[in-house]
Amino acid sequence: MVDVINPNQVRKRVPVDACISDEIKQLNMAGVVTLGCCCGHGSAGKITEWENGFGRWKGFVEPPHALIDEESVEQAQKLGYRPFPYTYADGEQCGVSKMYLKTGCLTEAACAQWKEREEQRTPL
Repeated sequence: MVDVINPNQVRKRVPVDACISDEIKQLNMAGVVTLGCCCGHGSAGKITEWENGFGRWKGFVEPPHALIDEESVEQAQKLGYRPFPYTYADGEQCGVSKMYLKTGCLTEAACAQWKEREEQRTPL
């Protein structure tokens, strides 16, 4: 669970993928409003298919990333990120940018290694 600073969100504590949670916490503490995030679950670059109200889609699984409020773009850039405009399936941008994260697992092997390190670091 991560505390978030998004004033438009009802919940102030949200679940975040474990391997990127520390980075998301740091971003929020630095004043970057995160709107959503995903670690990619070790599947970055794999082909995937999905369907929504706009049709059937085929693409690739994104590497670890976060969606941020457009007002946070400058702060994210100061922290060394390279945000770019995010466009929803309906073609709307809605003041949201996307940026790739510095942490997270790109491959299933990296996820297994991360989990092993965490288990050694945090005894049950």
